[in-house]
Amino acid sequence: MSTWTETAEPGGEPLFPGTASDVAPDEIRRRVLPRLAAGISAMCTWGRLGRDCIPGDVRFMVIEFSVSPNIGFYVQILTEPDEVVLAEAVSPAWHSELRGRIGPAQRRALRAMGYRVGGRARNFQKEWTVGSPREARALANGLLDILVDVFGYRGRQPLIVHRHSDTRCSTDKVYLGMGAGDVRKILRAMGCEVALLDRGRLPAGMPRDLPARTVIVERPIPFSVVLEPRVARGSDACQLAAFSSELEGTEAVSDAAAVAASRFVRLGRLARNPDGNLALLLDLPLVGITMEGFVRSVRGWFDVRRATVRMLQSARGSSGGHRAPARTACSGRRRPRNPRRGPS
Repeated sequence: MSTWTETAEPGGEPLFPGTASDVAPDEIRRRVLPRLAAGISAMCTWGRLGRDCIPGDVRFMVIEFSVSPNIGFYVQILTEPDEVVLAEAVSPAWHSELRGRIGPAQRRALRAMGYRVGGRARNFQKEWTVGSPREARALANGLLDILVDVFGYRGRQPLIVHRHSDTRCSTDKVYLGMGAGDVRKILRAMGCEVALLDRGRLPAGMPRDLPARTVIVERPIPFSVVLEPRVARGSDACQLAAFSSELEGTEAVSDAAAVAASRFVRLGRLARNPDGNLALLLDLPLVGITMEGFVRSVRGWFDVRRATVRMLQSARGSSGGHRAPARTACSGRRRPRNPRRGPS
């Protein structure tokens, strides 16, 4: 198996067919190891990043056997381009039927092999580096040690392998840029009421030569979208959509409350407008985005706006009507930092 391929059969492919009587461990290794090592080597050979693979591509392999319809054992490995290989052996944490079969002796054996409990499934895990056929063979040997020496595989059941690929990258059609007409159509499809453009209703401070790249929305929330810059000279397509929604009645919100609220704005940022009101802003790239990604981002921004308004209303109610000074820590040049989102 010199080239990585996914398993064609839904039930997987047999690495060992299964026999009526026990098979010696050395014989199992002799028959399984070459094919398993070749499969792991192919799995970990990604080729050139950007041509043969991209960040976010994932390959994983599962080797399993069942001793009854309800009891099975498995080991699995997962790898991504330019990453170590994560190997796992099943634990009883999410498989209560294995509690009587993976006990203290098996746990000690796995710890001696360098495996530790981790991950959401609380499986036994270990990282391996596989950059050569020799290292692929070492990993294959290690997986067989678990199956044979720890889980007691003796060849009576078929030893099945599953090979699969996945990616965190969408394969949908992506935009190379959008025009204002594209944005209007998508927003209307989302249920937004897009207003007819009126020069007198353009957001404050907008140059008067930009109406062709401006979209005004009245409902479900009022906001504007300015597209900039153009992908190429003479093109109607732009690279970025700058969303802005003024939060009316927030001129009385103190700077401290605004800065506190900004820390919880995970999509977009808060800024103070010249009239003193706060505005929620979002810069959304239009190059390489799908329509689904555009819609998901805008809906997420809507959710953030609703939550921010509730938070600021509460802050305004407890501020005693204090009006923020003209120059604030949230003004355009001194925006509060928006910390990265931590683990969810």
